[in-house]
Amino acid sequence: MLLLPDGDALYNPRLRRRYPIVDGIPQLLPSSGEQLPEDTHERLLSQVEQAGRTTP
Repeated sequence: MLLLPDGDALYNPRLRRRYPIVDGIPQLLPSSGEQLPEDTHERLLSQVEQAGRTTP
């Protein structure tokens, strides 16, 4: 799981799902996750790398 640079969501790159953080609590239920398309996946990974985080 990666914390996105804006701090409002966690991202699972293996599943390509974005999970919101509401009032400081990650919403990790399967129904809370949003499936992301390939272009968004690549953009998010690029943002995370630019922010100095690495993917496992």
